[in-house]
Amino acid sequence: MDKRNLVIWDDIAPRYAAELVTSTSEVHFGVGIPGNNSLHLIPNNLGGHAVDLGCGTGENLVALSRLGYKVTGIDGSSSQLKLAEELLAANGTQGKLVLGDVSDFLLGDGEHFDVIISVGVMHFCSSLENFIARCAKLAKPGTQLVLSMPHPLDMIVERGENDERQITLRNYFPENNRIDNAYYWQKFAGKLELATGLTEHLCRPSDVINELIRNGFRIEGV
Repeated sequence: MDKRNLVIWDDIAPRYAAELVTSTSEVHFGVGIPGNNSLHLIPNNLGGHAVDLGCGTGENLVALSRLGYKVTGIDGSSSQLKLAEELLAANGTQGKLVLGDVSDFLLGDGEHFDVIISVGVMHFCSSLENFIARCAKLAKPGTQLVLSMPHPLDMIVERGENDERQITLRNYFPENNRIDNAYYWQKFAGKLELATGLTEHLCRPSDVINELIRNGFRIEGV
């Protein structure tokens, strides 16, 4: 993840957790997206091991633990991980928390997972290739990878504040796939003035699919 983004996340983490509350009752896949109780993407797996790349404040770690998984959370923000540690303790959840860039971090040699999940994180990473390659290193035969990210069109469309019929379509191919000032985030978190300064990276669906195939993943659903 961009270093500037990590600095901002460290600063906004407490307010983000307080004002954008996420339930621990089920694994969530993003704002406005049905959770695991509806989509049934992640099965119960007593004794399985799951990792959340960009675990944030830890809600999905608690939910995964309730499904029977041993859990590991990785995040580049120390403030986020502190809040995750508190949340896990409050829910009696045992888990491993690792401070590190989700595209470049170190775990034990040969450590693999039954489930790899990442929600709303990949578009903050400057290198799609590095992120998917890291996922591949954590996978083993049969590993389930669940990625959730905004569609590029949702990231570049802005709706007029006073006229809901007014839509501004920004460049679908911005320079270096880089979007400054987080247009997508401003749709919800920006109302809390949390998005100021965040940089996003547009990931076209074709780029994601091709990179997954290149790294040996089999796509079962979109």
